[in-house]
Amino acid sequence: MTIIRVLLGSLMIVVLALSWVDPDLWGHVRYGVDIVTARQLLEDSYSFTSDIAWVNHEWLSEVIFGTAYLSGGSAGLILLKLALALGTVIFSMRGVWRSGRDATIQDGLLAILIAGIWIRIYVIRPQLFSLLLFAVLMSICHAADKGAISRLAWLPLVFCLWVNTHGGWVVGAGILVLWTAVSALTSTSVSKKTLALTGAGSAAATLVNPYGFEMWGFLAETVRPERPWIDDWRPLLATPALLPFWLPVAAAAAFGLWRARRAIPLSHTLIVVALAVASVRVSRLDAFFAIATITLLGPTIAGARARRTEFRPDADWRPALSVAIATAILAAAGITTPAFRCVSMQGLDWLPEPEVVPAMRAGALQGRMITWFGWGQYVIWHLSPEVKVSFDGRRETVYSERFGDNHVRLYWTPEQAGDFLGELDAELAWLPKDLPLSRFLENAGWFKVFEGSRSMVLSRAARDALPQTAAAPAARCFPGP
Repeated sequence: MTIIRVLLGSLMIVVLALSWVDPDLWGHVRYGVDIVTARQLLEDSYSFTSDIAWVNHEWLSEVIFGTAYLSGGSAGLILLKLALALGTVIFSMRGVWRSGRDATIQDGLLAILIAGIWIRIYVIRPQLFSLLLFAVLMSICHAADKGAISRLAWLPLVFCLWVNTHGGWVVGAGILVLWTAVSALTSTSVSKKTLALTGAGSAAATLVNPYGFEMWGFLAETVRPERPWIDDWRPLLATPALLPFWLPVAAAAAFGLWRARRAIPLSHTLIVVALAVASVRVSRLDAFFAIATITLLGPTIAGARARRTEFRPDADWRPALSVAIATAILAAAGITTPAFRCVSMQGLDWLPEPEVVPAMRAGALQGRMITWFGWGQYVIWHLSPEVKVSFDGRRETVYSERFGDNHVRLYWTPEQAGDFLGELDAELAWLPKDLPLSRFLENAGWFKVFEGSRSMVLSRAARDALPQTAAAPAARCFPGP
């Protein structure tokens, strides 16, 4: 059995460590490096069109990303991601591991958890902090319902960290309000005074950020169910590829709710049901649904067979320790392999060709560039400050809704956005070659200075074609090109 657990632990490490780039990763690391270098928060100097003050609600996660990259390059980012993912797993599974001796059920729940969070952790992004801190929140609420009231004192610290790392704290705050309200009506283990103090302390902690109340206002305006530009804000059924990850969690939730219908607090039931419904409406909430299901219902599921036998935790510490040591050794060995040192850019058809950036550098391009939304932060990493972008993945943190709508309209119906194009007064453009705006600019007299398999670079003024560059290596790893 120990050998099997070692193999399963090693497989889990491999699955959690494999990483691919996210379109915003270049920006997150660049901003973090620049904040560390400047030792202060930054005003936007990367775009020539930003029309609102930058509320960088992820500044702390970016500082951590930047520090990890400066310390260890891509391997540093992977190790950071692995630590956050393992922390999420540990906090989510603590109750399961303590609830019974049936290793098969425990391992099954672990597999369901990893399936449920996988689609949100295979890329490196600030949402990783939300998953970890949400797992901590659920673990604390579960422990408090079991009588460990003192752990509620940690919640203000949780929200103080959360508000500075990722906007997902709004989900955590909503779930805490739900748990607090239901517990105030039904709980016999937590007093109303304790609940009130915990809620007030956690709310006050969210004001401990560089923007104060402005952070609340920013998120109140930007967090909404409809964000059609972003794939993971779409409904679950609009992205059927997510169903194989969501359905095992839903099955576990249904079984857990049925089995524990008389044994768990009403708040746990409502939290799981609320997140199940929310994850169908907004697919990116699926990982929160998985964490809540395993943390709140998993112990009841895992303890089903253990109730028939006497459970002695002290009998299991030696095998668990041996598994942990063996897994750590295997993980350390795995990290030395190339796959664990590469945040992969392979097989991603949204990326531009690897030869474009070297060509633009060789051609000494500089100025105001119309950029494709998904490439904006790639440009910022590789070409800033000589080149400033027109649009990038920071969206509403630096661009007004009006500007964003106009820029998207320019991409697809440029013949109707001539005035807006004139307002941009850009000197360069780097766009997907099949985008309507690309051919529109070419027909309008812009000069094509590069055309590849996916993109083209255009200049408003006449200039020589960009020099040809050597082919990029077969393996593409962050930061590229």
